[in-house]
Amino acid sequence: MLAGLILLLVSQPPEFAPVDHKVLPKLTAVHEEGPLIFHYDAASLDAPTLKADVQRNLGFFRYLEKAMRMKYRGRIRIFLYKDMSEMQAFTGSKAAAFSTGTSSIHQAHDYDDAHEMVHIFALQIPKGDDHVDPGPLFVEGLATTLQEEDNGIAINDYTAIAYRIGRIPRLVPLRRTFPEGAPPGVHPYHVAGTFMGFLIDRYGMEKVKSLYVNCLECEGRLGKSFATLESEWWPWLGKLKVRTDTEKKLLARFGFGDAHRLPAKLQKAKRVSLFDGRSLNGWNLEHPQSWRVQKKLIVGATDGAWHRMHSQEGFQDTAVRVRLRLVSGNAIQIRLNRTATTANEAILATWMAYLVRVGPGGGVKKQAPYHILPGRWIDVVFENKGGHGTVWIDGLKMLEADGLGTENGAVGISVERGVVEVSSIERLVVK
Repeated sequence: MLAGLILLLVSQPPEFAPVDHKVLPKLTAVHEEGPLIFHYDAASLDAPTLKADVQRNLGFFRYLEKAMRMKYRGRIRIFLYKDMSEMQAFTGSKAAAFSTGTSSIHQAHDYDDAHEMVHIFALQIPKGDDHVDPGPLFVEGLATTLQEEDNGIAINDYTAIAYRIGRIPRLVPLRRTFPEGAPPGVHPYHVAGTFMGFLIDRYGMEKVKSLYVNCLECEGRLGKSFATLESEWWPWLGKLKVRTDTEKKLLARFGFGDAHRLPAKLQKAKRVSLFDGRSLNGWNLEHPQSWRVQKKLIVGATDGAWHRMHSQEGFQDTAVRVRLRLVSGNAIQIRLNRTATTANEAILATWMAYLVRVGPGGGVKKQAPYHILPGRWIDVVFENKGGHGTVWIDGLKMLEADGLGTENGAVGISVERGVVEVSSIERLVVK
């Protein structure tokens, strides 16, 4: 008796949401198949088209039951429109597709991913008495990672390239303002989706579902703080493999073409080391207590404003290659042409990158949305040629401007409110 009652309840059609009632007079045809109920205009969708749409959505349903490790209870209504423009006109929504209520989805008939259906499934993730509803970063992140692709490109590929060019936003502020707060060209859904994909990869779907319904309990659900999870996500991003053709396409979306790659003359230039791996001989330390050599690395640390070290030898037109990482803190500088009163600075901060002239004609000459991430090793090439400055990071041009000084001056490294590690500093001698 009880089993029959449960079956009856589960098989009942879902309730209509308010916007559903608004469009029902226009979408009068109904097709039911398995767990899905389709509403559509028979004059807009012929039988073969409807059949393809039904099978596509049934495929998404079966995929989500497997991927999310859950059996959906009940049925889902799907409202199919001739195209996105018709959907927006009928519903008043500006979205490409949307879910509403507890079981309704509105979409163009050929909408081709599981994103909106994930939202419906996620409403049935079991909750405890202490549950906390997920914020939009978690909601859209789960739907986006299970969507898997956007315009034929893997969600992870978008974020892997954003990571490479330094445009990964910090997750705590992004979580507060989501979907606002991502750097230029970066889709916040891609970031959230890749982070949730990392959590699923690392901890499994069951634990991530548990976190989803209590998103304030990272320690309790996954055993680590949100900040720790974020710092573990970064190197995971760095290991993602992106096909060469996809990488080129995505770099172009961000404005990085072939002309932005490190020139062959600098790649092949003779390298003269300015650090012997054992000592700071040949360097002047403005704050000696802040600098040391440890395990063949230069380590600089300060909890205050800029602490600097400079080469004793001076150079005029020059280029240097520095391999370093900001272990923690705010920012680092690489300096060229430094004298007692002047310098040219490439500043890499956690919020922005700058090319700066100190001295006559001084000021910020260029800035770029490159965010240096703590813990990540990067290769920086900084060239000053006749007052024209260029900075490449990991082989891509990030900053370029005229107006730098041309004094014969030192090379320098600086750190602000943090710790920097430097494995090599080399002067590049172009033939």
